[in-house]
Amino acid sequence: MDLNKLASEEFHKVAQIEGSENILRDYFSEISNPNDTLYIFLCQLMFAPRLEGYMTDIQEMLYYKNPNNPMVLIASFQNEDAARRYVENKFFFEEVIYDTDKSFKSFLSFSTEDPRVPLLMKIDRKSGRLLTGGDWTTISPDFINALVNHTEPMPFYGEVWSEKINYDHS
Repeated sequence: MDLNKLASEEFHKVAQIEGSENILRDYFSEISNPNDTLYIFLCQLMFAPRLEGYMTDIQEMLYYKNPNNPMVLIASFQNEDAARRYVENKFFFEEVIYDTDKSFKSFLSFSTEDPRVPLLMKIDRKSGRLLTGGDWTTISPDFINALVNHTEPMPFYGEVWSEKINYDHS
C-alpha cells in the first residue's frame, strides 16, 4: 500500500512546506519521548466532533501494532484552557501540544485554509520530515501495518498537489 499516493488522492490533504525541516524539529522538540518517529493527530477541536471519535480507534490499533512509538495530539483551539478541559475529558494522549495560534501552518500546508477534519501524520523528528499524512477515510489493519512500516518522506507541498479548496462562495 503506497501511503503517499493514497494521501495525494484524499480530499483533505496535508503536506510539508519545503525548507521547513528545522521548524518541524523545533515544533516537536518539547516532546518527552526520545523516539524520532512520532504519530501525530492534528485536530481542530470541536470542528468535526463526530470524526474525532475515530481517533481513539486509530490510537488503539496503532498502540497494539507499535506500542513504543508515541502518539501526539496537536489540539488546535484559540482558548488553551477550554482545549485542555476538552482533551482531558475526551482523549488519552501521552503528549499534547496546545496550538492556540495555528503555528503548525509554518511547516504544513493543507488543501483547505485550515484542517477541517482530524488528520493523522507520521513524522521523523531527526530528519525534520513529514513521512506521510492525511485524513485517511479508510482505516484497516492493512493500513495500520503500512503506516507502521512506512519510512519514506512524502513529497513537499507543490511537488504532487498545490490546489486549495475555497469554501468562500461570496
